[in-house]
Amino acid sequence: MSIPIRRISVTADESILNPSKAFTSVFLHPKQMLKHALLKASVLAVRVSVFSLAAFLLAIEGTCQDESSPAVSSVKQPPVSKVKTDIPIQTKRDLVFAEGDGYTLRADMYRPLSNEICPVVIMIHGGAWISGDKWNVADHAKQMAKSGFVVMAINYRLSPKFLWPAHLEDCYSALAWVQKNADEWKADLNRVSTWGYSAGAHLALMTAVNPRESLPKIRAVVAGGAPCDLTFIPKDTRALVSFLGGTRADVPDQYRDASPLTFVSSDDPPVYFFHGDDDFVVPLSNSLKMRDALLTCGVNATHNIVTGKGHLLAFLDQESRLQAIAFLKQHLK
Repeated sequence: MSIPIRRISVTADESILNPSKAFTSVFLHPKQMLKHALLKASVLAVRVSVFSLAAFLLAIEGTCQDESSPAVSSVKQPPVSKVKTDIPIQTKRDLVFAEGDGYTLRADMYRPLSNEICPVVIMIHGGAWISGDKWNVADHAKQMAKSGFVVMAINYRLSPKFLWPAHLEDCYSALAWVQKNADEWKADLNRVSTWGYSAGAHLALMTAVNPRESLPKIRAVVAGGAPCDLTFIPKDTRALVSFLGGTRADVPDQYRDASPLTFVSSDDPPVYFFHGDDDFVVPLSNSLKMRDALLTCGVNATHNIVTGKGHLLAFLDQESRLQAIAFLKQHLK
């Protein structure tokens, strides 16, 4: 099953992921390992998700070298000096927002403790589409809610039990739930955004650039460490079989239709990318490529390069969080 394409195609070169460097950076680099050892226990699940992604990509080791990255241009970042992150909040956990044959999906809701109608953030965890949980992004969700947003941190169906596009369908289901329950949560359906990291960023982008007309329109996106194109993978490589249902030779449409870059067009919402320049799980060139495609189409695309940090540490970067909040406040006025 493939998702109908409504957008123009954007050609990308074959230099997105470098799994051999992912192994060196995530597993062996002494400085990285020392930093990881000092992280608090609540980050352990995030680390597992990162390791899952690295292992997932090692299956294509040697098939894709990042030899030519796009030039890094200077982009003015949103101001963070006036970002307020101390608003009292309320939380409700494990709300069921979708059910089906063999699955029940739950979300955690966060919002300011007030009667104010607030903009919405659908927050999507990472984990290579095969692992992870909504509580991996709990700190991000709380900080976002304390800044004045209604946040829905969601679970979604995981591979290999469920194949693409089940993961995306679940993001649409989350939007439908927000639409139905907007009054209860004092959520402004005219100011809805998506936020994701790694595989979650991929889903956040896909939800925005390939929307459902019956659902609230996505007005802004935050995408960290985002995989944006899957069509570069060699035709016979089996690395994504458990996610997409076959090799690229078997199901080429799946690889095309699962790539956010495929759907870029001039009516896409503004996007804030953040990405570590030491990320060898999803190299920097990946999100730069989609940023450039969006800019070519006249879409506002801001890119924050997180200096000296890899895939996990960029996820934890506090300055990137504040810039993301400032970006959403700017575009969800």
